[in-house]
Amino acid sequence: MRYCQSLFTIAISLSMLASSIALAADTAFTYQGSLMESGSPMTGTVDIDVSLWNALAAGSQVGSTQNIEDVPVTDGLFSLELDFGAAALDGDRWLEITINGTTLSPRQKVTASPYSIQTRGIFVDDDGQVAIGTPVPTAQLDVRSSTGIQPALYVESTSPGGQAIRVRSDGTGGPALTVAHLGESGNAISLWAGAFSPVGYAIRARNFAESGLARGIDAWTFSSTGRGVTGNANSSTGVTYGVYGEVFGNPDGFGVFSNGKLGSSGFKTFRIDHPTDPENKYLVHYSSEGPEPINEYSGNVNLGADGSAWVQLPDYFEMINIDFRYTLTAIGAPAPGLYIASEVQDNAFRIAGGKAGLKVSWEVKGRRNDPYARAYGAPVIVEKQGIEIGKYLQPQLFGKPESMGMTPFQIDAQLSTETIDR
Repeated sequence: MRYCQSLFTIAISLSMLASSIALAADTAFTYQGSLMESGSPMTGTVDIDVSLWNALAAGSQVGSTQNIEDVPVTDGLFSLELDFGAAALDGDRWLEITINGTTLSPRQKVTASPYSIQTRGIFVDDDGQVAIGTPVPTAQLDVRSSTGIQPALYVESTSPGGQAIRVRSDGTGGPALTVAHLGESGNAISLWAGAFSPVGYAIRARNFAESGLARGIDAWTFSSTGRGVTGNANSSTGVTYGVYGEVFGNPDGFGVFSNGKLGSSGFKTFRIDHPTDPENKYLVHYSSEGPEPINEYSGNVNLGADGSAWVQLPDYFEMINIDFRYTLTAIGAPAPGLYIASEVQDNAFRIAGGKAGLKVSWEVKGRRNDPYARAYGAPVIVEKQGIEIGKYLQPQLFGKPESMGMTPFQIDAQLSTETIDR
């Protein structure tokens, strides 16, 4: 049977780059090749003998011949672990390969260039792509791990002000970094800031584009109970923020904007610096709540000579409101006869039954009826779904254990028994 070696890669460890460098105790290296049998890639097992020589032809053998039996070959590809001892690369060296008694020719030179480094799980293909944990890289750097919950890549910087990882792309159309997580549980990225860093960032994203729909972070989820972005503040003291948004110097900007429903299991408030003690106190006001989405409009009007007045509402009033409710309050004198003489028509209503010149405060409420409200409605009672069933937004308020909550960590604990380990 005739064999030929159509391509080859010889790999050595980084500690064996030159004869002038002291060799490490681990002198093994990997040889990978492609074996053709009668012109076609071979599949099966073969016995391979490998010897090391100091010349392309003739010369002297270095070390002992490596005899490896039943080497698996798949689509022509095979891999060998070789070790000729500490003196193996003291000068130029060539490998002589014998397959089932047939010696291949010519001998293959062992090179020490970084391009050919493939040892102890590090692989470099013909295009210079590097893989760790897999023999076939799918990117310029392909790192994989299949060992328990250990990370595939761990990078640490202990330099003050240093960066553990910096990713930059000068191309157009593609992301600087894409991370895919295909498991049923776990994290695509888990980032930690130092426990004692008062201004540290687990993630800090900046986009310096001055036009277009630029994003610092763009997050998506396709789960029926998923969260595009989750923020958690886990300190039990102080004033903390699960998510904090801020706009710098732009009165038209939004610190936080929801293109859809916006909810809260606690109070919805506005908070400003207290007018009388802005350096030490906040002033907090609370939103009113109800089982309907209500818009409120109010103002003051002076009645005319006939004891009546028309109140003009915004020109969009009837386009986004239905089911109107009215409140009238006389100012300065009682007016028991006040009433709504004409309900809202053409975005106006009429007050009557008072005295000429009387000042009246009015309020009109309407139930939202804009396109969003018509399309999605405003349900008051909603059934929990999927992993939410049996869980509480705030279990402690119902005397339930924290494990029955719906924070991301609690949900993760339900989906997976994996521990979170730094």
